[in-house]
Amino acid sequence: MTLTDPLRRLANRVCSRASWLLLCLLLLQLASVAEAAPRKRKLPRFEAPEAGAPQQKLPSVCYGDSLKYGIRGDNGNSLFLWAAYTFLPNGTRVDVRLEDIVELNPNADSVRIKWRDRNDANIGGIYTIEVMERSYCGFGLPYKTDILVNTPDMVKSRAVVEYCDDQDSCLIDFSTLSAFGKYTRLYLYPSTTPLSSPTFYVHDTITRRVRYYTTDYSCAFGAVKASPLPAPKFDLGRDTVLKENEDLTIDVYNARFARYDWETDNKSTEWWATVSPHTSAITVRGYEGDQRIRLKVTEENGCAVTDSIQIRAISETLLRIPAVFTPNGDGVNDTWVLALDPNVRFPSSIPEVLEVRIYDRTGSLVWYSNNGYEPWDGIDMYGRVLPVDSYHYEIIYIEDGTQKTARGAVTIVR
Repeated sequence: MTLTDPLRRLANRVCSRASWLLLCLLLLQLASVAEAAPRKRKLPRFEAPEAGAPQQKLPSVCYGDSLKYGIRGDNGNSLFLWAAYTFLPNGTRVDVRLEDIVELNPNADSVRIKWRDRNDANIGGIYTIEVMERSYCGFGLPYKTDILVNTPDMVKSRAVVEYCDDQDSCLIDFSTLSAFGKYTRLYLYPSTTPLSSPTFYVHDTITRRVRYYTTDYSCAFGAVKASPLPAPKFDLGRDTVLKENEDLTIDVYNARFARYDWETDNKSTEWWATVSPHTSAITVRGYEGDQRIRLKVTEENGCAVTDSIQIRAISETLLRIPAVFTPNGDGVNDTWVLALDPNVRFPSSIPEVLEVRIYDRTGSLVWYSNNGYEPWDGIDMYGRVLPVDSYHYEIIYIEDGTQKTARGAVTIVR
């Protein structure tokens, strides 16, 4: 027990008698002097700003939130009365309903406030919490602090997520959006269920409102939407046929294209050895044989698109060069046999084969003949059975008095 307690009790009795007013004041002054002696004292939970100075940062809540608040005064002896209100632009005061301010103990030094106006009209803005302390000798001056109540129409943060318009969906990742800062919980308004992950996919460009909480327990509303970017456009052209003495240049240069990724199923072609992610043009030669060419271009914004073209190479020779044979010993198509084109009824000159070279995918020579032509049975020069795969051939022959070269691919199927 301190000196203050008996003095207060005595003052309380004396204060009930008006005739002893002078003594009452004297005793209260003595109590104040005693309280001024150094000792640990409870202070209000909220720090009031300096006189005339605004709060540096208002705490924020979202409309409809229920939060706990407490005050530190003469807890256990005093009673505390709470109110929360705001003002409309015309000066009308709008209160939070009393039933939305729930006292959490008999003296009401802590309460739970559900932030909504008395008519539930979605009125946001700056609200004031006002607390009055009733002690032994009546009410003290009210303590006030302001709080910002955000509504779905008060969007604080906005973010736009760009995606390529050739994609059927857009990934929104809040962890990469600086507009939402250090959030702790996310809700897609008006849902009351938090997002289980900071990422989700959208399939449209509708602006979505988001309720989010930050690490300091503040609450605000933001907005996010997906914005499509045009995908790059280019065309490799229509599938085409090349004669062995013909060339085709494919050029898809565009200043907006940041990368070119070429691909072909015939890796023995000359252009394949020189391409890089910066190559925008290639030259395809007819004597290189058939090939499917694919190209993926990527713009500076990251959008990419792919196109392809089929090149079919035809030889101006009477030679008939099979594209596949089956050396499996069944007596049918067991060897790779060069013959005359059966569609030519009256050839002017019979081709004379001088050399035949067969290479595997790595470019290694696996079969060679320079003594005229003899059927190939799928065995390499060392007597080993070659596996099922595609092989590249080069045939040197004379036709119409001119030496020619035929190149292409042949596949072994067993």
